[in-house]
Amino acid sequence: MRLQKELWPYLVPGYENHACIDYRATNGAVMRELRQGLRVRAEKPPLDGRTSAFLLHDRLWENGPSLIAAFAMDGNAAVVWAKLLAERHPEWLREPGFRMVDLVPQPVPVRPTVLRFAYDWRIEVALSVRF
Repeated sequence: MRLQKELWPYLVPGYENHACIDYRATNGAVMRELRQGLRVRAEKPPLDGRTSAFLLHDRLWENGPSLIAAFAMDGNAAVVWAKLLAERHPEWLREPGFRMVDLVPQPVPVRPTVLRFAYDWRIEVALSVRF
């Protein structure tokens, strides 16, 4: 995943190495390498199995409808992200902008019937831009 260069200045201090992220797609999409730019030496991410999630909220036209897109790099992360957005950060759904977060996962039950396990996942904001 490569952020547009125009977004690099909005990376939160300590997350500058999130300009370019490579993922390993086995049993989820876990960060494999982080880079501060295109031709910069890769860094190893923390060994906690983190992945990325995104939120885009934009008004399609003046006085028109909004588009809200919440997505992640794998299915479990997308479900957890949606749950945490709705219940822990509904204010992010009201603010137009773009947000990228690191999701630090915890074990997922084999056949969950409720999403309580999502509350154990940690969110770290890596980028936040308001429009």
